[in-house]
Amino acid sequence: MGLLFDSSGSMKGRIESSIEALKLIFKTVTPGDEFFLIQFSEKPKYLCGFTTDPEVIRRALGHVEAKGWTALLDAMALGANEMRRAHNRRALLVLSDGNDNNSRYSEAEVRGMILEKDVRVYGIDLMHHSRMLEHFAEETGGHVMYAASMSELPAAVEKLSQEIRSEYILGYPTDTRVKDGKYHKVAVQVSPPPGSPSLRVSWRRGYYAPVQ
Repeated sequence: MGLLFDSSGSMKGRIESSIEALKLIFKTVTPGDEFFLIQFSEKPKYLCGFTTDPEVIRRALGHVEAKGWTALLDAMALGANEMRRAHNRRALLVLSDGNDNNSRYSEAEVRGMILEKDVRVYGIDLMHHSRMLEHFAEETGGHVMYAASMSELPAAVEKLSQEIRSEYILGYPTDTRVKDGKYHKVAVQVSPPPGSPSLRVSWRRGYYAPVQ
């Protein structure tokens, strides 16, 4: 999992509470889990590369300061690129309180990077409903949680962390003869038995076929 932490100026006064909430992700760490940390404001910055030690991430979070604009898309592009080093499931978790206002990359460019590298996008959205973040999560099979106040943030982080680690994962083989390099859409439908609780289904909306 790549943790993308918003440290733009609008986060001033929320940094400490956000850091403490983000640390709750590590309550459910299992052997083999790896994390990296990217801080972003006017531009993204690596604070820690892949590590299996949560304490390394915690120490790196202690150096975060709030200032500048928000380069969310650039941070996601950097995170997607780092995922080439991942060995298992790939996920980006974004904690932010606003939309992008300072990136060089476009939404379409970042979408291509994320889909190509098979990355799922999750988000913790503070105070602001980011349609862009929702779109990335929906298309990759992730989810965005919202915290209307800082007091709701810890519960949102814990709930999302549990969701990421308590999923049924379905897969299927594609036709290996199709090597057109094109984007192929995928649809999933669920029919719960009568009387069962409501189900939330998330799936990657498509994939790029290999070229050769």
